[in-house]
Amino acid sequence: MPGFAEVRFKGIRKDYFSVPGVPLSPGDPVIVEADRGEDLGIVTALGSIAERKCSASGGCSTPFPERKVLRRAEPREVERVPTLREDEHRVRRETRKLVRSHNLKMKVTEAEWQFDRNKLIIYFTAERRVDFRELVRDLARAFRTRIELRQIGVRDESALLGGVGRCGRSIRPRFPGAAGDSCAVSCTSTRPTSRPGADSPERGSPFGPPGGKSG
Repeated sequence: MPGFAEVRFKGIRKDYFSVPGVPLSPGDPVIVEADRGEDLGIVTALGSIAERKCSASGGCSTPFPERKVLRRAEPREVERVPTLREDEHRVRRETRKLVRSHNLKMKVTEAEWQFDRNKLIIYFTAERRVDFRELVRDLARAFRTRIELRQIGVRDESALLGGVGRCGRSIRPRFPGAAGDSCAVSCTSTRPTSRPGADSPERGSPFGPPGGKSG
């Protein structure tokens, strides 16, 4: 019977995966099935804890998440992550230029490459509905990958940028290779979440601090 795992990615993004026979511990870097490819994240919870959180989130596949943890990430794979994070500065700059050229009333907050570069998520805030169809086409041409534009709220923006979490407390990101290889999150999300099974404290992404305030 497969187990449950909660895996955290950059910033506040996390998801739930089945674990078919892969021995894991909280804090392990893992390669997981992703949208048309693979992604790299950190295990933040396992087993019954993850299963309860997954069920409480309301968006969990039953009896197990459809996507799987494929394996532990190799050191050479983890070493590639800072390069992705660095390139996201360029992505934000170029995206903001395109937003201005289309005269769109939206604020580009952050960018996140999927580990295999088969997908690029652009986070933004906007006061009103935005027609960004032309922008998506330009982004796809510029970055030669699948584009997802994801609208977030103001509190999500603060958390994503390494400021404050949903409960108003600070989020203190660490770089890969720092002690613990994780990000200390000193608040519990107000959203129900689900995770896999070992009783461990909430951890954030180890893949470098979000950089939305620069670049």
